[in-house]
Amino acid sequence: MYKTAKSNPHEQRELRQELRNHTTPAEAVLWRYLKGGQVGGYKFRRQHGMGPYVMDFYCPSLHLCIELDGEAHNGYLENQRDDIRTRYLQENGITVLRYENKQVWQNVEGIIKEILKFAEDNKPPLPLLAKEGNLGHNGFSLQKEGELSHKFSKGEGFKPQPLLTQGEESKA
Repeated sequence: MYKTAKSNPHEQRELRQELRNHTTPAEAVLWRYLKGGQVGGYKFRRQHGMGPYVMDFYCPSLHLCIELDGEAHNGYLENQRDDIRTRYLQENGITVLRYENKQVWQNVEGIIKEILKFAEDNKPPLPLLAKEGNLGHNGFSLQKEGELSHKFSKGEGFKPQPLLTQGEESKA
């Protein structure tokens, strides 16, 4: 069972802002690729807090943290701190992918491919569909094995359903 660390604690607000305002060159390059859903349509956040830590990049839908390490992370003590931080994030359901800054300069496309592979391998399961012929709450139904139909796919366009008040029944 995962712990439930607080996401983006208020106490870190100024620190996160400072880190965003003074990003490393490698972080700036990778952010150009990650921002705006450019990687598989996934939204990434920059300098996102989790418990006592601030992650370089975080994708909430994948529970994925991307960390870039420079020269400051090469010592024994720094590696120990990184291991503790990684363990903490993993205990909170977050996978950490860690790269050295030089990898951004030498092979940013390889990093993007690894992120996309992680996303492909860790897609959340699709919701269950309603029984054959019955529309589920999302408007989809299973017609035959492997055949999906949507109630708005017959050229009718989207027609929002009116909200029902207590005691009213649907006329559908």
